[in-house]
Amino acid sequence: MNKLMKRFLLSPFARTVYLPIVALALLAGCNNGSTGSSDPSSSDAGEPILTFSIKTEQGDEEAQREEMMARLDRLHEAVLDPFNGMERQYTEGMISADELYKGVRDIVEKAVEDEAIAGDETMVSEAKQFISHKLLNHLLQDDNASPEAVGYFTDMLMSIESPNADMILEALHMLDGYWTEEHIRTTADEAIRNAEQWLSHTDEGVNYTGKDRPGIITSVRHLRSIASL
Repeated sequence: MNKLMKRFLLSPFARTVYLPIVALALLAGCNNGSTGSSDPSSSDAGEPILTFSIKTEQGDEEAQREEMMARLDRLHEAVLDPFNGMERQYTEGMISADELYKGVRDIVEKAVEDEAIAGDETMVSEAKQFISHKLLNHLLQDDNASPEAVGYFTDMLMSIESPNADMILEALHMLDGYWTEEHIRTTADEAIRNAEQWLSHTDEGVNYTGKDRPGIITSVRHLRSIASL
């Protein structure tokens, strides 16, 4: 099971009413579109295997299932597969950070206009979560990444109310001097609210995109100092 599939299964998306359909469809699609990359910090070893069953009935439920499958197919075709290709080219040194940013930005902007994808807000939100998190992870470690690129994907992460306070904190440090002070303070303040809302609904030891609860709490403390400037 690759990282993208794992995040779909463990994300808030997995708690929606059509989880069984999404899980099985993504299992097939993501396996076909896997880049083959690995991340030692997020090994699959020892993780429980999640299994689901689909109960289909005649009428509306079957029609909804077919519609969902069609949207997932379109999501892979228009967004996830092209994104995987761009990311692979970047990690293999074939394109620059700026080319990665521009290419993925075009993919996202075209997807927003795609009726099949835009028709499902939950699906759009999850796709933005995966893309913005992965892109920021690359860009924040690349000395050649532009503040424009970091700002674009930081705004995207904020648009879906991500509680990933640690990544947003790191991005704001890079955006100091590029974004206005007001933009930085507003983003820090929103990031604090999003993180605190997530923290209030989780238990000790619950992870979020590779970061633990204490790490998010520490990041919120630093964000407070930025928001108060």
